[in-house]
Amino acid sequence: MSRKNPKKQSVYQKFIKSKTFHWIDFYGTPLFIMILPLFFIFKSYDITKNELKNIDVTVSQKPEFIRDKVKTTTYEYYIIRTLDFKKDFRINGLTYDSTNPDLLKDIKSNDKVTLKILKSDFKELNDETYWNNYNNIYDLIKNEKSYINLELRSELKSKDMRWLFPISLIGLIMLIYSFIKKPKLKMKRVIYISCSVLIVILYLYN
Repeated sequence: MSRKNPKKQSVYQKFIKSKTFHWIDFYGTPLFIMILPLFFIFKSYDITKNELKNIDVTVSQKPEFIRDKVKTTTYEYYIIRTLDFKKDFRINGLTYDSTNPDLLKDIKSNDKVTLKILKSDFKELNDETYWNNYNNIYDLIKNEKSYINLELRSELKSKDMRWLFPISLIGLIMLIYSFIKKPKLKMKRVIYISCSVLIVILYLYN
């Protein structure tokens, strides 16, 4: 009775059994979880003048203040409607927190103001989709008075990203645990899932 020839291992099978995969599997992933949040914590969130473009518009009505409550979270923002663009402009998030509320009484219908937007958004100012039904603005100027403090926005953004410190700490604990004891399969799955969730959160939040 002839013995069957052993099947040749594929490149993938050889790779997952290699020391390189072992290092990535047990040490690289937790290291990534530890370092990636630190990148977002310490990066600069300044918006420079070179990134912004001024557009002169005529306001069609007074700015509107909106407060939406979704479950336990409350969202507040201003809506600026203009005669020049069909899509509304919005001041929300940390930009809203850096905005002088006087704009609600200072800006009136038919006022001519200057809005600052990102240059990268300029071509899409009138492109309305389900996911993109408003334009973000980063300053509103009337009679040389600016209503948004971008320096304050950068400071608030930097402070807001500190919530990522615990995730970085989890990565450090995972890394130490990997050196002490090789994680079992269930633990490895937790690491991979945590890593994937982290990437999605940072992509959406940033």
